[in-house]
Amino acid sequence: MKILSLLFLAASFASAEVVTQLSVDGTNLPTTVQGIPWIRITNYGGPSGNPDQGIGVSYRSEAMKIDLYVYDSLNSDWAKLPLKEKIQHENKSIPELFNQLTERGDYSNVVIKPSETLRVGNRTFIHTELSFTDKDAGDLNSHYYLAELNGRILKIRISCPLKSDPALVQKAFKEIAASVAGK
Repeated sequence: MKILSLLFLAASFASAEVVTQLSVDGTNLPTTVQGIPWIRITNYGGPSGNPDQGIGVSYRSEAMKIDLYVYDSLNSDWAKLPLKEKIQHENKSIPELFNQLTERGDYSNVVIKPSETLRVGNRTFIHTELSFTDKDAGDLNSHYYLAELNGRILKIRISCPLKSDPALVQKAFKEIAASVAGK
């Protein structure tokens, strides 16, 4: 099993660190996406957790939330499947998750568009778009992009208000995809 490496190249200024580069599993990620700064890196495996659950990097602004995840599999039933099948199962699980959140009362008015395949550089992404009403955040649009990254699953989730310009999401995705293209 690959060990997920997380590298920070940082410069110290007084008592604060300024991160100049993010690297997950040997792949450089942008420190900002469309001017939106990263705010958190989460090791979901943690010191005592399951390393298959991977790493997450979160970017936040008032207008957009972006989360990148790099992991092996969140479902132990899929752990032994070829990577391409794991990615297909992950994509199929997105509507299931939204159904669970709807049943719990967190979401309503969920509309799922058919998935599409996108190619950026030598990387193929499965893209699924959903619109829904979050009981706390209102009408939202979420885009999920799934691909392979160094033998692991790469999931990019971009969420914004439903009334947002779709071109902003496309630009954010293309910036992230370009940073991992060819890796």
